[in-house]
Amino acid sequence: MASVRGSFLDVYIDGEWVKVCATLDETALTLSVPADADHGQGADIRTVRIVKHDGSGLGISIKGGRDNDMPVIISKIFKGMAADETGQLFVGDTIVAVNGESLEDATHDEAVRALKKAGRIVDLHVRFMRDMCAQRENWVERIQWDDDSHGRIRSIGLKLAFVTRTTLQIEDIENRMFEIRSPSGRYTLLFRFISL
Repeated sequence: MASVRGSFLDVYIDGEWVKVCATLDETALTLSVPADADHGQGADIRTVRIVKHDGSGLGISIKGGRDNDMPVIISKIFKGMAADETGQLFVGDTIVAVNGESLEDATHDEAVRALKKAGRIVDLHVRFMRDMCAQRENWVERIQWDDDSHGRIRSIGLKLAFVTRTTLQIEDIENRMFEIRSPSGRYTLLFRFISL
């Protein structure tokens, strides 16, 4: 059976977005670890849009900066605040830029000022720093589905599975997510198309 489509997707596993290589054919979605995932590289830069509530901040704390000899890193995300509601930011993310303004050479105070003056709609360019968190070699092995197969490649059978564009887990402001529910209803996988 020939493959119909192949591309990269993000899958939501254990509270984190993980990049996987996905191939779709008539009966299954096959997931594997991308070739570059085993080299200890941080994830690609991604853009997260945050819409602040009236009179509220972003809902994050940062640490680092040029004066601390480290990048600007999200050290805390406050529950229920705008950053938390995106579901796309994580403690340990490095903030590369705010609304296009680079923070890669910013001091801590400069980064704080840039975040405070960013306005109501804020585009954060972030990179997940894998080397600062526990390394997990093969995320695909952590995916649960109705069958028991595990390994470096995971085939998600689509026969009788339910696919939907709406998700109850995370707000999808950019309309890039879809959900697959297993035929038994026991498992749900949340996917996100990679932003361009």
